[in-house]
Amino acid sequence: MFKRHYLIYLSTLFIGCNNQKPDTAVNDFIKNTQPVKIKLIKNLGFVTMRVPNTYNTLLTWTSLSDCTECGTVKYRLQPKDLPIAKESGFIPFPHPPKDSINQLTIYHDDFLYPNAIISNSVDRITKLHKASKRAFIEKMRLKTDGQIKRHIPWDSVENINGRFFSIIETNEFDSTRNQYIKTLFGETSISKTSIKFRYELLTMNNDSTTIHFFENARNLIRTIRIIESK
Repeated sequence: MFKRHYLIYLSTLFIGCNNQKPDTAVNDFIKNTQPVKIKLIKNLGFVTMRVPNTYNTLLTWTSLSDCTECGTVKYRLQPKDLPIAKESGFIPFPHPPKDSINQLTIYHDDFLYPNAIISNSVDRITKLHKASKRAFIEKMRLKTDGQIKRHIPWDSVENINGRFFSIIETNEFDSTRNQYIKTLFGETSISKTSIKFRYELLTMNNDSTTIHFFENARNLIRTIRIIESK
């Protein structure tokens, strides 16, 4: 089972603003986004951030698999008029969506080791970042479909509101479907577990949302604050 909640906000697209004056750009960012606060289960705390006004639905569920300690808790924000696809460890997607994905998924392990203490030091996150980037490059190399162009346009380790994040962007274009697949992955940690953020866009429209996706996703991830429970 999973929970589906409707968040009532204005439905205005978040569009790029890189050629505007700083004050105008900030005002547009505030106008076209909304603040949200998500409670993490297992008494981990809260995540606060800004998301596009179109993200008016929140889904929460636990993705299970045949490994007792391999479950993943997921929190997804997306427009309510786009298809709902609740993947699990057993079935990635019952019917893989071919278009119209625009969402943010936050996820962390369901099983937490009682005495675990995970460091958020820049050294640890930098090592994690390098390993993650190598894994992404290898994964793209193993995808042999010659009709899909894939690359990593940008990656970084950043201090976001006092917490270090690994950030990696992946960009794909499927010429057979005329389909754009853009993803920004962010990963950080709190004392008990790692927390990951995945911004995704899958579309056949090369419109302003597609063109400015990475710029907008970077602006959004830089608003994240995590308040740990005491």
